[in-house]
Amino acid sequence: MPEISKFYGIIIYMYIDDHNPPHFHVWYNNYKAIIFIKDGLVKGTLPRRVLSMVYEWLDLHKDELLQNWDNIKNQKAPFSIEPLDRHIMEDYMILCVTAAEYVRDHILKLTFNDGAVKMVDFTPMMQKGICRKLQDIDYFRSFTLDPFTVDWHNEIGFAPEALYERGVAVS
Repeated sequence: MPEISKFYGIIIYMYIDDHNPPHFHVWYNNYKAIIFIKDGLVKGTLPRRVLSMVYEWLDLHKDELLQNWDNIKNQKAPFSIEPLDRHIMEDYMILCVTAAEYVRDHILKLTFNDGAVKMVDFTPMMQKGICRKLQDIDYFRSFTLDPFTVDWHNEIGFAPEALYERGVAVS
């Protein structure tokens, strides 16, 4: 397949002998769309966040995409185009806890989807309200992961960004 770029599960294709107007194909999980290069019109569906990233990438690489379009119209293979830069992606990335391990006392070792591993002491966070339940060590150790963060019985869950900031990096 004539893949020209790939970033964060988004794959961009261009095909030889494709129809006008100039466009590229986007595939993300089970979503498929065609994006028209000159005006950004979309045919198909993509999640809003994915579409935002594709538009960002399109804005950065419009000239290269049009050159690729000329190539495929002349029966030449399209060339690869740089993926969306990671510092730009940080605006789109949703921080999530991907793994959690009990260490001791009220400390968990958390792994985040950006690759960071941090030790988080929950002691300061369990002084008020429902969070007092975490003082019971058996309850504390009964955590699970929901799609975003550490969870206790669907009652208590801390924002992953807060845990990230409070955590101490593991070297």
